[in-house]
Amino acid sequence: MKIEMTASPALHIKAIGYERTNTEKILSIELPNGIRKFYGVPKNIYDELVKTLHRADFLVKVLADNYKYEDTACN
Repeated sequence: MKIEMTASPALHIKAIGYERTNTEKILSIELPNGIRKFYGVPKNIYDELVKTLHRADFLVKVLADNYKYEDTACN
């Protein structure tokens, strides 16, 4: 499953994307060293991330502490 990513103006976040299927809600964030996928994230949380000016803080305070995630390295 490939998630369409949108470029981010944030310094430490290159792009973000969201995909909802029948069984998954995945928010993907492209960081300088890879992609971090968060699972079970409601669409409204993604919408908040897109609107916020402090995306790195949002990533740490809202996403990393509340949702299961996995990191994959960029090739």
